[in-house]
Amino acid sequence: MIGRSRRGSGIRDATRRRSSRTTSNDDHRRRRVAIQTANSGATSSSQREGRLLDDWRKLYDATAKSDDWLVVHRWDYDEGMAVATAEEIRGKLELQPTDRILEVGCASGKKLSMVIHPQQTGYGFDLCESLVARKADFVAQPERLQLGVAEAARLPVASNAFDKVFCYSVAQCFPSAAYARDVVREMVRVCRPGGIVLMGDILGEMERHRRFLTALKLPVPLADAILWVARPVWALRNSFRTETDGMRRRVFRRSFFRSAVAGIDCVMDFLPQIVSGRRFVKSRYDVWIRKGGADAANRAGEARR
Repeated sequence: MIGRSRRGSGIRDATRRRSSRTTSNDDHRRRRVAIQTANSGATSSSQREGRLLDDWRKLYDATAKSDDWLVVHRWDYDEGMAVATAEEIRGKLELQPTDRILEVGCASGKKLSMVIHPQQTGYGFDLCESLVARKADFVAQPERLQLGVAEAARLPVASNAFDKVFCYSVAQCFPSAAYARDVVREMVRVCRPGGIVLMGDILGEMERHRRFLTALKLPVPLADAILWVARPVWALRNSFRTETDGMRRRVFRRSFFRSAVAGIDCVMDFLPQIVSGRRFVKSRYDVWIRKGGADAANRAGEARR
């Protein structure tokens, strides 16, 4: 009886061990499949982002051949409004002549040259080499600008290298929300504590319908009222395709930028666009960030005084 009991116990133990090994192997297989699926998804997402960035690069390679800098930069307003926009950017950055300033998405550097003070040096990076190559064609004093080719989410710059960092009318071209988040954090990384980061001309939730209402030539107050009333419906999508070039523009809720800087010591504000003459500016806004929080802001204010 004792021998049988021991043999039965041994059989049960061996069965449990085999069952445990089988369960363990199943767990390993499931984890391996999950990791492979995640890696495949990440690779697919990365490839999709790369294709979209290439599409934008090709589009700007084509426009870079124009002799009109407004066409090259794809600004849909005249030179007088461009000058006013540059002045607005300078004011929001609180730009001082001694500041080191970086523009992300600088194109030929024309806008950067309009923002900086006389005798001030500006730095910039753009994804499109053909745009950067037009610097001497559009900038009166090209030696004042130091431009290079790089992705906005991977700036070849040391941390805390600049006093002011800005990116204007570029976020709409970012291929994904994850990429946009990386850009925001990268801009904050290269800005020194107490410095200012400005991401301007952000397309708000209602921007996708601005062109349609513009085509109808509606009075601005009426168009704004339509945009506001229909906002809950139009806020369901995060991008829209334009008929002029077939490219998708990304729109952003303000909550996106708050989450993008989570864990970073900074102060954030959302500023309206105030350039007179631009239609539907209420559907666009600027993101203003002071790196280092309230203490750094107080120190920056005392330094200017």
